[in-house]
Amino acid sequence: MFPTEVRPMHPSTLERLLIDGPAGKIEIDINDPGSSRRGIALIAHPDPVQGGTKDNKVVTTLAKPFFSLGYVAIRPNFRGVGASEGVHDSGHGETDDLLAVAGYAKRRFGELPVLLAGFSFGGFVQTNAPPPCVWCWWVPRSTAFRRKRCPETRW
Repeated sequence: MFPTEVRPMHPSTLERLLIDGPAGKIEIDINDPGSSRRGIALIAHPDPVQGGTKDNKVVTTLAKPFFSLGYVAIRPNFRGVGASEGVHDSGHGETDDLLAVAGYAKRRFGELPVLLAGFSFGGFVQTNAPPPCVWCWWVPRSTAFRRKRCPETRW
């Protein structure tokens, strides 16, 4: 087990970026714990058709414990949400968006383990084509945490 230092996710750790994605630019928020990072947490938001964004209360709440445990917390906006380009694609294109974000994170932060988390629609999208990771966590509509082993993918 890793020794754990609990640290709050201070606003000074936030970086907002636009990265290249398959349908144009993807808006992402990154909270980086710095040199002590031990993994990457990719956290996806609920259905944008019903107002879901990276700033959703559940999504930001999920980011905080990952950050405090030393994970780079990354929250993207799906296509057509906020400053992200493109249009909603019922989960198909959004899966490609998440793969683009995961690829960016791997290039920037190195070969760290990737943890996936998502709320509602975000959890559905995460399970479509996750990158290799340790565990997938998602919050279905019942708000009960569920866990499953991530399947092998084209990564």
